[in-house]
Amino acid sequence: MVDLIQEELIRVREELKQFPEAELEKYGSNMLERSYKIFDAVHPMLAWSVRDDDGSLVVVIELRKKTWFGSVKCQQSGFRVSQAGIQDLTEAQLWEYD
Repeated sequence: MVDLIQEELIRVREELKQFPEAELEKYGSNMLERSYKIFDAVHPMLAWSVRDDDGSLVVVIELRKKTWFGSVKCQQSGFRVSQAGIQDLTEAQLWEYD
């Protein structure tokens, strides 16, 4: 199931990369919220953006999976939009924006 969640994150990330920067910037004050059904379970997805110190726009996408004990497991993906283009964020880079 984790692989399907990761695949969905990648699909949403690639979809959001097609949005204009002005549209992505709106997610800084108004998070994008969607729900996805994976293996008959509904998982909430959030996407938000942050303007970084260097002027680039960072977009983070998070899918949450509830566990049996009521806790939540989060998986994230993201990318940076700058003058140099669009770059995917590494797991270490994602921690900076959590």
